[in-house]
Formats: sequence, C-alpha cells, structure tokens
Amino acid sequence: MIEYDIQIKMTPLIQQTIQQAIQHFQSGSQGQAENLLMRVLTIEPNNLPALEILGLIKASSNNYAESIKYLKKAVKINSQNPATLYNLAKALSDNNNYAESIPIYEKVIQLNRNNISCLMGYATSLARLKKFDKAIAIYDEALAFNKNLIEAWANKALISSELNYYEEAL
Repeated sequence: MIEYDIQIKMTPLIQQTIQQAIQHFQSGSQGQAENLLMRVLTIEPNNLPALEILGLIKASSNNYAESIKYLKKAVKINSQNPATLYNLAKALSDNNNYAESIPIYEKVIQLNRNNISCLMGYATSLARLKKFDKAIAIYDEALAFNKNLIEAWANKALISSELNYYEEAL
C-alpha cells in the first residue's frame, strides 16, 4: 500500500492525479501511473508524493538507477521520513550500491529501530561488503524482534560458513 503525507499542501487536482496514479500502479498499469506522475512533476517538480511513488514504480520494474534518482530527490526534500529513506537504501542495495546504502540504513534505524525490513537490508548490505561481525550482530537484532526470520537464520549460517565457523553454521 502506498501512503504519503497528507499534511503536504496540494491543489485538489494534483492530489486527485496522484490518487489516480496510485490506483493505476496498484492495478498493474505502471505506464499510466508514470505518465500521471510525470505530469504532476511538470507542474510541481518538487512534489514529494509524486517523487516517492515514481521511485517505487521504477524500483518495482527493477529500474534502480531511475528509482534512486527520484528517491534521492525526495530525500532532499524530506530527510526525516523513515519510509522514503528505507526505499532509497533498498533501491541502492538492489542496485549493488551496498556502501552507499549503509549510512542510509543507519539513519532509518536511528529514526525507527523496530523496522525489521530495514535491519535485514542493512545486515545484508554489511555482509555483501564482508563486514561479517556487524552483519551477524544486526541479524541477531532482527531475530530479537522475531525468532522465526528464516532469512536471518540462513544468512547467519552462510556468514558463519564463510568464516569457517562450521558448527555455528549448522
């Protein structure tokens, strides 16, 4: 589900256009959603909801370079929104920009320590950068919230195996 800050002042037409774009995106009509959002950005180049949603649309079609471009612009407008920051960090990670994703994941965790998805993404980026001890600590933190996170257990086992800690891996 897509949400945006309703506190942002927008004209009724812009707000309606964004709502239509969300509906198109959710129904699988990404092209129509993109066209509507691009129209909004033509009128209001710094429209935060349009930038965020366009970033999500681009990420959902694996166009991470474009996703990152829109999400970075959204973060410049509002650098305190954990959801936008998380989406940017995830797009960076998905684009193999692990080092660039780390400080953004850290900021999201600073703003919302209970975000398990963020903890998992952060740990995965750390592991990809071979920062194994820190990655294991973050996976443990995620597991403290939910002991049934199979991905965290599996990734910890892979890291332990990589470090030749075979008994721990088992």
